[in-house]
Amino acid sequence: MTQLSLGQMDLPEFSEVVEFEGSNYAYNYELGILKQSNDEKWNIINENTYHNLFVYEDKLITGNADDGYFELDTSTNVLSEFDTTSLLRELQNFKPNEVFLEKISAGCFHYSMISYQYDLSGVNFNLVSSNNSIENFIPKKLFLNQVLHITKMTVQNINHQLTFKEFGITKKELSNFMKEFDCIEDDFEIMFSKYYDRFQFNKENRCEVYSNVKSLSSDINNLNSKEINDIFINPKFFTISTSSITDVLRLKNKNGVEISISNSDWETSLGKITWLIEYKGFLFKSNSIALRDEIDQLSDGQLIDTAYLSKEEQLLRIIKSLYHNKYQEYPFKF
Repeated sequence: MTQLSLGQMDLPEFSEVVEFEGSNYAYNYELGILKQSNDEKWNIINENTYHNLFVYEDKLITGNADDGYFELDTSTNVLSEFDTTSLLRELQNFKPNEVFLEKISAGCFHYSMISYQYDLSGVNFNLVSSNNSIENFIPKKLFLNQVLHITKMTVQNINHQLTFKEFGITKKELSNFMKEFDCIEDDFEIMFSKYYDRFQFNKENRCEVYSNVKSLSSDINNLNSKEINDIFINPKFFTISTSSITDVLRLKNKNGVEISISNSDWETSLGKITWLIEYKGFLFKSNSIALRDEIDQLSDGQLIDTAYLSKEEQLLRIIKSLYHNKYQEYPFKF
C-alpha cells in the first residue's frame, strides 16, 4: 500500500540510501521505503519494513531471510514477490578460486580478526597467507570437493527444520547425562557435581531443582520439530551481549563475486546451527547440524569452538528451555 501521510521530510536517521534509475531511494527500519523528490525532501512510498534495500540485476529489491524477497515497481511503488530459484541454483553451483577462514571477535571496546587465505591449485586450495602468528593446527590444504559440497549443503538446508534425531544423542548418552542430576546431600560432593556451577539456586532447594530436571527425560525424547527449532533456531531466552564471536567461511570466484557463510554466537542460533548465507545482497538462513559439522571438519576443528559441538551442551540448552516452559522458573546460568 502506498501512503504519503507524513508528507515530505528530511531523510530520517539510520536510513540506507540506494541510487536506482537516476533517483535516490532509502530504507528506514521504522518507516519503510522512501524516495527523494526534486527539492531534496523525502516521501514514504511503501511502508513495508523488510530491513534492507538493494539493487540486483536492474531490480530494486527488499526483503529478508525470514520473509523472502520482493521487487519494488518504481512506477506504482508496489512490491511483488521475487523468485530466488535461479539465484539459489547459481549459489549452489558457485565455483570458488579463493577460500577464507575467518574468526572475528568484536565488542564495544575491541575488534580482532584471524584470517587464513587459500588459493585454488588443481583439486586443492593451498594456504597462501595468514595474519595469525600461531598456525600450527590450521590445515595447509583444503579439498575442492569438500568446499563445493558445503556450498551445495547451504542451499539444501535453507530454512531446514531441525529434528531431535539430528543431534545423534543416544538413549545411553541421555541416561548418563541425567545421572549427573542425582541429588547428593553431602556438601563436599556437591562441589564436584558436573553441572552444579551451571545453575543458580539456593543450595537448600538443589534436590528439588535436580528432581525437576530428571523428570524432563521423557519430554526430551518426545520433542517435536517445532519445539526443537524454538530452542535452537528461534530461541525465546538468550543472552544479549555487546561482544560476539563470528565464524566465517568466505568464498570468492575469479570475477571477485563472494559468498559469505557465517555464524555469530549472539546473533543467530545457539550451538552454531543456523548459518547466514550472504550472496549478491541477499541473505538466507541455512539450518543444519550436518552443515556445521562439515565446516568444522573443513577447518580441522580450528574454526568452531568445541563447546558448540558438545552433545552435553546441546542437552543443557534443551533442559533450560523445557524447565522454564514446565515450571515457569529459570534457575540457570547462560
